[in-house]
Amino acid sequence: MFDAFMKLAQESARQMQDAHARLLQAVPAAAALPAKAASPVEALGAIAPVQKLNAYHGIAQNMLARQARLLQDLWTLAARPQGDVSLVAEMLQLQQAIFQRLASQQAEAMKEFMDILSGAGHIRNANTVSKLMEEEYDFFAQLQALATAQATACMELAETAQVNAGYLISRRVPGK
Repeated sequence: MFDAFMKLAQESARQMQDAHARLLQAVPAAAALPAKAASPVEALGAIAPVQKLNAYHGIAQNMLARQARLLQDLWTLAARPQGDVSLVAEMLQLQQAIFQRLASQQAEAMKEFMDILSGAGHIRNANTVSKLMEEEYDFFAQLQALATAQATACMELAETAQVNAGYLISRRVPGK
């Protein structure tokens, strides 16, 4: 299973590198070269989409490396002849805390969503097209802000769970 996970991580990293290479090839070098750039690759490194891609690539590599270490430590513990009941209890507590936090986030999001829908139904006081467009834009901006906040909260929860599980497991691995 560990080998399968490592192959998956390597394949994901390879796909990200391929996408990065395709992006570098797709942007015309002459149009993107700043005055002081030594090469097209250096010039493309200064372009915002490439910087974002590099940032995502680095973050994804760090997350995959953390997950690989976590799985390696978990397999190390699983191979030990004696079981660790306290680890199981702590992991169950962590899982319960994660589910409670997720349920709380979902309940809060649903309340905010209903507030947005309720407000959208009462606002229709526009007497011009420009005012109507402004109200519609505000409605969709609120929905986008809610979706962004929920996606961010879920990713923060996932990252926190990964770090906490890694901490609980690494404390019990000999030599760490």
